[in-house]
Amino acid sequence: MPETGDLVDPETRRRWIEEKNLIVLSLWSAGFPLTEIDLFVDAPFPFEAAYRRALRADLGGLGVTVASLEDLIAMKRRAGRPQDLEDVRALEALQVEPERD
Repeated sequence: MPETGDLVDPETRRRWIEEKNLIVLSLWSAGFPLTEIDLFVDAPFPFEAAYRRALRADLGGLGVTVASLEDLIAMKRRAGRPQDLEDVRALEALQVEPERD
């Protein structure tokens, strides 16, 4: 099982991608059982642009940076797994259409 500390080693990440087809490490906490965090093994998008669009939030007293809704939808669509495509439909339902005059 991959260890989060190994994320800093580019060679280890390359092996995970090539040998295990690993895309993300999913983390969860017994203290926050409904909150899962995905750490990408390799950035699936231009990081700087996505970071500028990201949201900042408080998670139990801890400041976190979260991908924008648009970027999250794009990442899940790109992954293309059945659960991701189901998530895309749910996330698109959250998008608010701009008001029309």
